[in-house]
Amino acid sequence: MNSIEAPVSDEIDDNAPIPGTVFNKRQARMLKYLVIVMGLMLIFGFALMIGIIAYRASQPATEPKPIAPAAVTVPTNTIKATMSVQNLAAAPPIATRTIKSLIPKGATYLDSTVNGNRLVLTLQTKNKGLNLLLIDLDRWRIIGNAILTQEH
Repeated sequence: MNSIEAPVSDEIDDNAPIPGTVFNKRQARMLKYLVIVMGLMLIFGFALMIGIIAYRASQPATEPKPIAPAAVTVPTNTIKATMSVQNLAAAPPIATRTIKSLIPKGATYLDSTVNGNRLVLTLQTKNKGLNLLLIDLDRWRIIGNAILTQEH
């Protein structure tokens, strides 16, 4: 009895197509590894995001930094400053919310600075000199007025 036996090989043909798919065995194995790696990356990314959120939530709130400097230095030997502050309860309400209605007639706008809910307008007036108006932006009322004039 002579039988022809096919040689047995331990090699797996990686290029052989998998029945019912368009992938061969090597492509299917690479796809499986890629899915595992991408899944691990997603898990790591979500864990990192949750960690960052938990870290930031556990930190104390920081004070906002003012946009404008806290004080303006003015030489005292040449300029005399007078300041009048209105009582907010006695101040008449302003119907319009435009800055133009708060600027005195004949004044020229030079600069403005916002710090929190306060607005400081720097104006040049014809007779009085430099004028700093402090405006409360919550109520749109003038709460301070500093007039800087030259001493003679």
